[in-house]
Amino acid sequence: MPKKIVKTSYDNIVVGSDIKALLYSFTRNMTCFYVAQEKIEPVVQPTNQFILNNFCSDESIGNENKQEKFLEADKLEFFLRFILNLDGKLYQINRNNLRFTDGNLVHKTNKTEMVLQANTIHLFDNVKLNGTTHNQVKRSCIVEDYFKTNAKSMDKTWFRGHDPFLDFVCIDGKILKTRFYLDDDKEINNFDNSSVTVRYLLDEFLTGNKEIILTRDYYRSLKPKLENRIIVPDYRYNTEEDNIKVVKESLEKLCQQPILPPQESYLYYLTKRILDLIGTIA
Repeated sequence: MPKKIVKTSYDNIVVGSDIKALLYSFTRNMTCFYVAQEKIEPVVQPTNQFILNNFCSDESIGNENKQEKFLEADKLEFFLRFILNLDGKLYQINRNNLRFTDGNLVHKTNKTEMVLQANTIHLFDNVKLNGTTHNQVKRSCIVEDYFKTNAKSMDKTWFRGHDPFLDFVCIDGKILKTRFYLDDDKEINNFDNSSVTVRYLLDEFLTGNKEIILTRDYYRSLKPKLENRIIVPDYRYNTEEDNIKVVKESLEKLCQQPILPPQESYLYYLTKRILDLIGTIA
């Protein structure tokens, strides 16, 4: 039995795979096609007051003896998915079910083929959209290591490494987390980028820093043991199609810009209504 074809017209459609696409859609009052992919939570310190008030937590910077605000990405993502869904502007789909054909987006389900005719498709540069002409402009990956330690369980504490390889180190409970970026994912197999090397660097960083030793003397004997290593590809695509606008803005940049959607939109009304109910004024 042939699929039923349904055609729908849009001025703008956003296609993305992470919180950046949700935030971009929310701030511009656009419909979002959310293509979920494996991801690592970003480390972002916003300056936008709306996000600081509602979606950030105060966390300690151990080697600087102060607190700073970090984005709670999972909390913001849940809010954006919830409110965009309430306004009928969120479609969560599998990437294999979305294709670019003859200038349109085609989304297939079991019984229906939806043809989405958009004047402009705002496509994030970390998404490979099937059917488009595109070039991969960067091949890299993010590596996040989780080490189990023998230290006392403690609240989440960050250490600023001041090192491009270990920019941030985080202790959460008894787990120590690190992350780094590689320009070429083939380099992940080199010993210099292995979890063993990271562990040695951590030992050196944690025991050689006098401020850390003074703050928590048991950091000198953490004895980190690898529990899990997550490797996520960090590809970028340059897509060349007449009605596709490639969005290259980082989450950090998006978090500094005005957040609330236009006041005349229903999405603004929903946002203000929900925040009023939980005691926050937009």
